[in-house]
Amino acid sequence: MSTIKLRLAVFLSAFGCLVSIAAGPSLMAAERHVLEPRPGAKQKFLLLRPAGPPKAGVVLYAGGSGSIGIRKDGSLKSGGNFLVRTRALFAAHGFLVLVPDRPSDWAGGDKWSYRLTEEHARDAAALVAFLRAEADVPVWLVGTSRGSISAANAAARVGKNGLEGIVLTASVTNGGNKIRPSLADIDLDRITAATLILGHKDDDCYVTPWSEQADLAGKLTKARKVQAISVSGGKAGDLSAPCGAHSHHGFLGIEKETVARIAAWILSNRR
Repeated sequence: MSTIKLRLAVFLSAFGCLVSIAAGPSLMAAERHVLEPRPGAKQKFLLLRPAGPPKAGVVLYAGGSGSIGIRKDGSLKSGGNFLVRTRALFAAHGFLVLVPDRPSDWAGGDKWSYRLTEEHARDAAALVAFLRAEADVPVWLVGTSRGSISAANAAARVGKNGLEGIVLTASVTNGGNKIRPSLADIDLDRITAATLILGHKDDDCYVTPWSEQADLAGKLTKARKVQAISVSGGKAGDLSAPCGAHSHHGFLGIEKETVARIAAWILSNRR
């Protein structure tokens, strides 16, 4: 942890740019930050602070390529992902919320395999250290769809290092017909952090079926606690895009309830 904090002291560049984020009927201020977790790599992210003292910190990893396009004014090119569009809901539950963009050195080329790398895990450790420096609270990595790979990879590679646990939602359990990275490519037996696996019973995305998500619990043999929880209801959305963010895969129509389930689990599993 001390090494990571030293890197932050050297490389951190906080822009402190305030932007407004829709949170239901209200607006919530967010800060745009950039840090350099590794030489030559820049990590942009948004930071949302709760109204009162933080109860925990969460890093929210979007799915797909991980690119959400944080602009200089803090607005987003792509903000429809489940975790990205619900970031203010997490802050409303008392969390210090960090939403990272895709690392700069992976802006081109391979869109998928960076989530499995040691470098990506080091980036995650730097983000955890940033939140821990902001507030002395437990920090959790929360990933959805391909973002679940980022969270699991970091937990498997960096161990504790200030990380309290991970939440895997709509987890990518198999490579599909395009043989892209999945949780099957991670040594899940190395994960010791508490882990929540949460998915929609009617998720029709071919790489994230709930039956396979539920089976993940048995593969996390060294995690201090593991629980698989399914949700139901909401809206099917665009039936032609079952792996899209606006579908059961993205918890469309039950965002508030789903975030509330995640928040309750996190707060009840702090040590």
